[in-house]
Amino acid sequence: MQITNNTQPTSYNETSNANTRETTNSGISFQELLESNENQETSESSSVDLGVYTKYAASYNLTQEEAQTFKNILEDEKLTVEELNNLPYEQVEKIAGILNDRLQAGEDNSLVSYIKTFGGDQQVADMINAATLTKDNSFNQSLYTAMGKTSDFIERSNIFSQVRSDLAKTFTSDDNYIQWLVEERTNGNTDLSNFFEKMFQKHSENLENALKNPNILQEAIKQYEEKVEQYNNLSTIYSNILNASGDNSFYA
Repeated sequence: MQITNNTQPTSYNETSNANTRETTNSGISFQELLESNENQETSESSSVDLGVYTKYAASYNLTQEEAQTFKNILEDEKLTVEELNNLPYEQVEKIAGILNDRLQAGEDNSLVSYIKTFGGDQQVADMINAATLTKDNSFNQSLYTAMGKTSDFIERSNIFSQVRSDLAKTFTSDDNYIQWLVEERTNGNTDLSNFFEKMFQKHSENLENALKNPNILQEAIKQYEEKVEQYNNLSTIYSNILNASGDNSFYA
């Protein structure tokens, strides 16, 4: 765009228009101007086409930069642990939500299959599942972080299975766990703020009692120890997340 230096005096019409604009804007508050700019930025984000994911991304209020980042990630029909690790967790929540929304709508495709089945990278699937497990962001982030740090499939599976089992036993049952989980993802009615700490204490007590039993098998002792270690790790991650966000309710 060419920029010219106009040294001509301002005409009456230009002055009149300027005064009109000033008069028109004088009734608009600074906050209203900010909100107007924010709305403009939000509308601009819709210009980035995410292909089959566009309609599911609409409710996530993506910025222009986020939309472009997600487009770059999704367009090659692959999703890697490295790509997830390069995103701040706030964006992981959004991209995981978009992928999960499309899956729940029954519009499966190669990318969703890739991250949701053993045909792809199961660690990616575990991380996405963790990030969308409930409506409690800190709870999800803790499990997501554990999945991201655990490269061994069996170990990840044991952690996820144990958390799922304890959620079912604590808040519902195996028979209606799926229905409870669907409602939890939508409404978030359950207080999960100290779940990991409670499970750590519970399994620690179980281990202590098992060690007092002379007839218990060593394999059972090992299983109790693994559960204690798993929840100790999750509790530590959860505590660190709350401390980083300035929320100390974990200790309340």
